[in-house]
Amino acid sequence: MEILLSTFKKRSDFDLIMNDFHDAVSASGVVNHYLLGTTKSILLKNMWKYTSYLVPKSDYEYSQMPTPSSKHEIQLPSNQYMEVTILLETALYKYKIKSEDIVRLRHEILEIVEETRDQCNETEISSLDAVEVNNKKISELLKRKNINSDDMPSGALKTGRGLPHPLWIDVNQDEKNIYISSKIFIKDSASNTDIDELMEKIEARKRFLDLKLIDDNGPTHLFDSHVFSIGDGIPIRLFIRYLRKFSNEFDLIYVNDSGNILKTATF
Repeated sequence: MEILLSTFKKRSDFDLIMNDFHDAVSASGVVNHYLLGTTKSILLKNMWKYTSYLVPKSDYEYSQMPTPSSKHEIQLPSNQYMEVTILLETALYKYKIKSEDIVRLRHEILEIVEETRDQCNETEISSLDAVEVNNKKISELLKRKNINSDDMPSGALKTGRGLPHPLWIDVNQDEKNIYISSKIFIKDSASNTDIDELMEKIEARKRFLDLKLIDDNGPTHLFDSHVFSIGDGIPIRLFIRYLRKFSNEFDLIYVNDSGNILKTATF
């Protein structure tokens, strides 16, 4: 599922919506402390900077009320966070945004608001500057999060223990991007019918990965990738969360493998 905020933030009235939300929170007698130290300009900049780090959710997850995701010591109680959510919904309704879009946008916008609050109240490093992003820094970051990684001959990092399924992380400073990818190889003994049945099952539960069946160059395998912009640095919390989700979703593919045609991943 695509991140709706990626296109929504291009609206001509997006700045007005976010400013109205900020003003409403600041004027509230209940949650006026929520955005203390978080200026309108920083909030808007982060909406543009960090969209590629948002984790898409299922329809069911989007239908639920958002929950706080910032570090524990600055999280709002659930009743106050609900008030923040309502203020955001009110700002969106004011600009005639469709209800079905609001249920998604409230999650995506508030995730970046929570990231912004984290950075404005950081007690440890919460982001990496663009110039710092290289294999060594990424490897050190992963290690702090109990994720092992190794340098590959290709120049990419391959994750090991700490994630359920290995990922490849490729830093491209020329493009100011990080590419992550993963794959699962299919056994040579698998028939076309076996593969078709597996792909049907995967497609039926598709919600996060956009898996491709690669069979035209080397061993047949399932593959997906994602690109993060690093031009404005890396928000560590969102980056690690995305890696964990990406890896978990690949690991869940084995649940669909009733024919036992998938090779086990090696670390």
